[in-house]
Amino acid sequence: MIPYGGMDIGRYLATGVFNFYCPYGDDLMIASMLQGPMVKYLGWGMGKPTYFDYPWRDAFRGQWGTFRFFGHTFFSQFGWVQPAGGWTGEGTAQLREGVGKALMGARRQLSPVAILYSYPSMVTSAGAGVWIEGEKGNAHLMWRPANWSRESFERELVQCGVSFGYLTENQVVQGELAGKKLLILPHFMAMALSDATCAAIKQFVADGGTVVADLAPAICDEHGKLRDQGGLDDLFGVTRTEFAYDQRYPDYLVGVTGTSPLVPQNAWYIGEWLEKGLQVTDGTALGKHSFLDIPAFVTKQTGQGQALLMNFLQTNTVRRNGEPEDDDLKMVQAFLRAAGLTPPVDITDAAGVSFLKNYETNILQDGPVQYVGVYCEKSPDNVEQMVVVFPDERETYDVRAGKYLGRVKRAPMPLKAFEAALFARLDYQVSDLTVTAADAARGRALPVTVKLSFKGTNQPGRHVVRLAVVAPDGKESVLYSQNVNTRNGTWRGRIHTALNDQPGTWTVKAREILSGATATAQFRLR
Repeated sequence: MIPYGGMDIGRYLATGVFNFYCPYGDDLMIASMLQGPMVKYLGWGMGKPTYFDYPWRDAFRGQWGTFRFFGHTFFSQFGWVQPAGGWTGEGTAQLREGVGKALMGARRQLSPVAILYSYPSMVTSAGAGVWIEGEKGNAHLMWRPANWSRESFERELVQCGVSFGYLTENQVVQGELAGKKLLILPHFMAMALSDATCAAIKQFVADGGTVVADLAPAICDEHGKLRDQGGLDDLFGVTRTEFAYDQRYPDYLVGVTGTSPLVPQNAWYIGEWLEKGLQVTDGTALGKHSFLDIPAFVTKQTGQGQALLMNFLQTNTVRRNGEPEDDDLKMVQAFLRAAGLTPPVDITDAAGVSFLKNYETNILQDGPVQYVGVYCEKSPDNVEQMVVVFPDERETYDVRAGKYLGRVKRAPMPLKAFEAALFARLDYQVSDLTVTAADAARGRALPVTVKLSFKGTNQPGRHVVRLAVVAPDGKESVLYSQNVNTRNGTWRGRIHTALNDQPGTWTVKAREILSGATATAQFRLR
């Protein structure tokens, strides 16, 4: 399979395609490019915890649902539900009972960090190793190590506590870098760029942006033709006599030798793949490849912004399926600080030591209601001491517990690996909930009204209320139970009953999903 079966994902999404299969592991990319409903695939061979908490992580990323392969993993050939089928229902129950509806109406907030999406670069890198190096070239072509480096950037950004989005070349040319502060150019997505894309990137830097590339950006044009001079060489202050890859033993052979806000001091990196003919012109090399006279971390100031060329691919993290190392995270933290970016929330222990790298955080906004979703990737040693630190004091709710935490800036968050927490933050409080329902004859529609009261506002945001309708025999009617959106604190609707419903006293149980406030009403069907 050439990358993604040869599909230009950016082109599909730009034309409004919504019935689109998400490749494994690339939902963060697609979620930032697709405007509309999204559903995340979850595999069949997973452990029990992932069935319960992956749906939460994916909901925080903007997914509207989850789907599975239907097979013997979920239902046996004799018709009974297998354990994984039960876990699927149990693990998504709270999301299906109102929380998911609230998140679906919110919009994921991306940090001003962009990663370039370039289909010509993906295709060009798929054969570049053999094409450039000939018979002695990279046996894995170049797209595999180049894609590992792209995935490493994603992992590092997540563990540094910031979100990011992808921009296609067309979007960059059309000016959608406006408002961004950091642009990342992985070799996999930046090897073959048009002159127009290069010009837009240079203007972004001149206007104050920060650009980071791992290896040989714009070395080819948009048709995959090798340029005599790289399209962004003048931005980074480099040149070459001839373009060629080099592959070294995967050891810590790339060292930082200079001092700059863009790189951590005295750090070492594994740079297995590099450009061996790179030379510095008017840039400054802040590092080098040990035992070779080849520069690394070449930086140059242009206008109000800056550019940094690493001259190596980050492959070790993904290749060994591990976590970024401390120096990897320090490097990306340096990029973020240089671009003037800070994480929207922090996660610390009692001593104030940050543990962001153990978690993935996402912010979703729905008018005056802000959601902060946290998914724990790895349990810290002192789980019970962990707290999430918000940027300011606001009325805060623990949504999964249905609990009001007060007007706070910090909240306890003792999450273990594969667990998730969701906080709602507002400038007002939910103070009361009432529900009323009128009697009706079977087969007729009965009116139901939900009203919320608030403290501190006359213009509340959208709130979701779960209505559970219980028959006289005490069993919940899944046909009549529903999640409803309130507007200005009110919802009015009808429940259409059936001629063969049980006569007698029915109950409507209402629950506001942020605060956990509850109310009940009874009605008679005759």
